[in-house]
Amino acid sequence: MRKTKVRIVGEPSFCEAVAKVILDNFEVDKCERFDRAVGRDYAHSNAPGCTIYITVKKPWRFLLDR
Repeated sequence: MRKTKVRIVGEPSFCEAVAKVILDNFEVDKCERFDRAVGRDYAHSNAPGCTIYITVKKPWRFLLDR
């Protein structure tokens, strides 16, 4: 198995649309949503928006078969 971590940050409606595509097409271990745009540096930590963290769990072979 291969796990991939996805971080979606920005406008809430866009984040949710991107997350829906991932959730509909991949096996997911974990999905967390935060009501602020959490960035990698402190300047963006309290920015308005949305952050969604998704851990995708799918066999590596699946990705090669596409």
